[in-house]
Amino acid sequence: MRYGEYDEYGTYGRRGRSRDSRGRYNEGGRGGSYGHYPYMMDRMDRMKDYYMDYNEGREQYNRGDSYNGEETMIEATEGIMKGFSDIVKELADSNNPEVMKVIEKHTRKIMEMM
Repeated sequence: MRYGEYDEYGTYGRRGRSRDSRGRYNEGGRGGSYGHYPYMMDRMDRMKDYYMDYNEGREQYNRGDSYNGEETMIEATEGIMKGFSDIVKELADSNNPEVMKVIEKHTRKIMEMM
């Protein structure tokens, strides 16, 4: 099959995992890349979307559209940090001392950046 020709199924003959309109992989009933944790998969997808929005806002800001770019960056940062705190909370709910040490270590690093 040459590029651009449809096969008998109405596709271009692409193989691999299908994606939705935003470029995210579809689950296909197999549980997705995060196993059987749909909440975690949803949270990670949203964080990815917010990160893409942040980069778009940063580009707008750098091009001189400071109002829209800054507003987009702030909203995206809020979404990213909300997702991050939700994930950390879920990890901390394990009540595992070693997990808590890792969380505390990285929390300290974040606080030192401020």
